Amino acid sequence: MHCYDVIAQSSSHTGYMLKQVLLVGALIFTIPVNSFGSSLEINTTNGASLYIDGNKIQPQNEMQSRFLIPASIFTDSTDVLQATLSADNHRPRQFTISSQIVANTKEIDMYLAPLPLWLIWGKEIIGLSIVLVGILVGFIISRKAFLKKQTDQPETKVQSQDSVNKLNHYTLLDHIASGGISEIYRATDENENLIALKVMTNYLDDDDLKSKFIGEGMVLTNINKRFPDAPIIKVYDYGYEDDDRSKRPYIAMELIEGTSLKSLIEKGNLSHDQKIEIIIQLIDALAATHSLDTLHRDIAPDNVLIKDKNTDTEICLIDFGVAKHEVEWLKGKSYGAAYGKPEYMSPEQFDGASDIDYRSDYYSLGVLIYALFCGGPPFKDTNIYRVGEMHKKETLPPISRDVPPNIRVLIIHLMEKDPAERPQSPSEIKSYLNLN
Repeated sequence: MHCYDVIAQSSSHTGYMLKQVLLVGALIFTIPVNSFGSSLEINTTNGASLYIDGNKIQPQNEMQSRFLIPASIFTDSTDVLQATLSADNHRPRQFTISSQIVANTKEIDMYLAPLPLWLIWGKEIIGLSIVLVGILVGFIISRKAFLKKQTDQPETKVQSQDSVNKLNHYTLLDHIASGGISEIYRATDENENLIALKVMTNYLDDDDLKSKFIGEGMVLTNINKRFPDAPIIKVYDYGYEDDDRSKRPYIAMELIEGTSLKSLIEKGNLSHDQKIEIIIQLIDALAATHSLDTLHRDIAPDNVLIKDKNTDTEICLIDFGVAKHEVEWLKGKSYGAAYGKPEYMSPEQFDGASDIDYRSDYYSLGVLIYALFCGGPPFKDTNIYRVGEMHKKETLPPISRDVPPNIRVLIIHLMEKDPAERPQSPSEIKSYLNLN
């Protein structure tokens, strides 16, 4: 036994001198020799490769397990050479070989130790792991991209062919309008009656908004029962898809085929009497709403529909989606936030006050009357914060002399910055219209 774990078995005559040389050879990391023989045969692991000083030695058999090292490989100036023996899935061995061992040793056995399985398969396992990790990362990235695309797209009411046509016992016919959190569809009920179906389609994970949405249906139903003749949109039903609170809430309501007051104001062809008739109906709508401790908070021309295109007088107040309801289970549902259209909001609404009352709606009514007679609201700016400052601090712009004096006075009083300075009741507002 000697250096680099080489098992050398000599078949030549050896003696005491050889043993001593072997010991010295082991100490200097070379194979000890004597003066016998002219070549060295190395028996090793099948499929091995042998390199001496970088030169490949050809095997002596097809199994590549036997190599013959001739003495002629050495030169006068080279007595020791570096050798490397290797085979697939085995530990390689490096050793030195001298001209003396070739001359004096006939044969040695030098078998390579096999590598552990984890090393043999290490590269394959690592390669496979990299491929699998790449596939997993690709899947995650693709999934995120898909979900982001779905999220970025406007969420529509429909998810499947069935939901395109049906929601509970309602059949959807076509799309009418879109809102911030909902869509409105023309639909029919189980008796084939035409209705408008308002469906919450966005922010369905927000229980607060879903409660407020259902609250609109509930409050409108109460107003309809108490004041069936009030010019307010009629609600027939409200609830959740499949009666499941985790799904989409809806409100089934009266279908109005008319136009909006906003459109008529833009056309500018309403007569004085038509304007007065519209104002009276709006006062009645607010009276009914306020009597049930409800504030509309979004009085504006596009929330007033004209039922009859021919007469341009019968109106319907709609969109109680941001109304403040004094209902026990709805209390605390984000009512301190600012809601409404900036051009028609009261000064106190811009402050997000939670204690606003019916007089805030009166201020918005004053802005609407101003728009009705002057063609548009008094305070406008692309910056909504600037609009808020105008409502809170700036003086009302001069009203055209073409507007009747009593209407000018009514607008000024309704748009007082201080709610206490505004009219305090529907009858007081009507008193400015000279109805007697």
